[in-house]
Amino acid sequence: MGLARDELEIAEGSDWCWWYGPEHSSDQDEEFDYLYRKHVSNIYRLLDASPPDELAVALKRPKGRALIVPPTARIDPRIDGRVTNYFEWMGAGVYTPDVKYGSMHGGSLTRGQFIEALYYGYGEQRLYLRLDLSEAFVKERRDFEIRLSLNSATPARLHAPVAQGKLGPIEFWRGAERQPTVLPRAEKLEVAFERIFELRLDHDLFGGSPEREVRFQVSLWVQQLPLQVIPQEGWLSLQLAKELQGW
Repeated sequence: MGLARDELEIAEGSDWCWWYGPEHSSDQDEEFDYLYRKHVSNIYRLLDASPPDELAVALKRPKGRALIVPPTARIDPRIDGRVTNYFEWMGAGVYTPDVKYGSMHGGSLTRGQFIEALYYGYGEQRLYLRLDLSEAFVKERRDFEIRLSLNSATPARLHAPVAQGKLGPIEFWRGAERQPTVLPRAEKLEVAFERIFELRLDHDLFGGSPEREVRFQVSLWVQQLPLQVIPQEGWLSLQLAKELQGW
């Protein structure tokens, strides 16, 4: 408890609390942003709690501009954690983060690129996601966690832990209610990781429908600390009805 209080006092005394805002800036905004959220995350860790997914999102939006290509067709990829067929993700949307502003700490505190691209798209009553992690990260890090947050009719969260390079049981929440832990391959949910991370989620798990917009973000965590969030700007949005026009 004492160490958690120390982290709280460090966060409260941070320059972020009294200096940084729309009217102030410095050459170290990203570093200060990351350090502030790291101290807040440490409070949860020291209390044996999981830091909230929101702490993965930078308080100050990055200056860089990501490349975003929207979906153009339905997809039905095989969820196996590998690039089985080049064409299976053709038609998916692609988010490529800005290489200068993509992550929260790397060579310094903020430089580095761990998620190279996010692919996203719809199939028949299904949402598909794919994360391409950098080869260097996969070789260096054997233990990490990928988190998905969905803002829809039924808000949902998913935590996919990887230990010693192997995907473990999946944690899933619908609203504030935690669902029973499931294996990576279940009836309405399928997750795989080998070289890439792939996910299939049935619409009824998050209240998806053609009339509703779905917002989502994906974050990468190591040792209960946020490493990178996609999109950098906060959320990606999809409206199924619009995406299906002309398909």
